[in-house]
Amino acid sequence: MWAKCKRLELSEDEERALKMWAASGKTERRMSLRGRVVLAAAEGQSLRQMAEGTNLGINSCRKWRRRFAESRLEGLQD
Repeated sequence: MWAKCKRLELSEDEERALKMWAASGKTERRMSLRGRVVLAAAEGQSLRQMAEGTNLGINSCRKWRRRFAESRLEGLQD
């Protein structure tokens, strides 16, 4: 069984921006996926759950979760 990751804490502004990225049809697909990964991490989902929910690999989910934890929204940019 996969262990859950430590839940990420989001500010209201970060949560609003991430939800906008995840839902917008005008946002680049990669930014939408990154937003969905971070929102899932904020819900306390495991890396496996994040990967299944986004169709990304576990390593990609780990990467975007870590980059957000280190640099917040700026960490999700290329």
